[in-house]
Amino acid sequence: MTQRLSDAIDTRFEFEGPPSPFRNLRLVEANAEWEAARVADVERALATVPESFRWATELGDGNAFPKRIKVADDVFAQLMGTDADRSVVLGGPSGVGKTSVAVAIWARRVRQGPRRGSELFVSSLDLAKSYDTHHRREPGYGELVDRAIAAPQLVIDDLGFETVTSFAKVAGAVIYERHQRRRPTIVTTSLDRAGLVAAYGGGVVRRMIECAVVEKLVRRDGGGVG
Repeated sequence: MTQRLSDAIDTRFEFEGPPSPFRNLRLVEANAEWEAARVADVERALATVPESFRWATELGDGNAFPKRIKVADDVFAQLMGTDADRSVVLGGPSGVGKTSVAVAIWARRVRQGPRRGSELFVSSLDLAKSYDTHHRREPGYGELVDRAIAAPQLVIDDLGFETVTSFAKVAGAVIYERHQRRRPTIVTTSLDRAGLVAAYGGGVVRRMIECAVVEKLVRRDGGGVG
């Protein structure tokens, strides 16, 4: 049983006098309800990860899949140990395992962080499509982009893969707003810094990498599609 109680539970069950069996039972029930809600929040966040990468959400809980992580063990361990309030930018060619590493880092933060459930994994292509569909109907960025801006922990997967040229504006807004709010973002991209600057502008790239852990991944077997 977890020892952590929400503030509401801590203050709700305060009784004068010595502890009683009734009080202890109510605390146990409240604690169980809080834990069930926390698990539901985590599962709701993890459900935003594509099915093909769900296995990587378990890597932070002591379950090892060494053959499925393509980068060197020491690099993976270092990235998994980054502070939860730091952004991470993972570069490298297709096939080096950027997405699975990003999912593992993000999922560990989701499980260890405060109960929220609004953490989000999203591809840049889905963000671009969502914005494009919304913008055709009415002004604004749309619900998915708004969720990306507000998410306590966010993964933007495959930045630079999207084909909607107007998305550069949206990407800039997401990264700018999250930088202003000091919210960590995990980004995967096959573009180098020059390519990112050409696509999104120097200001966006500077905010994206400022105070971030930046790592160009290489497969442990030297493979990967360039």
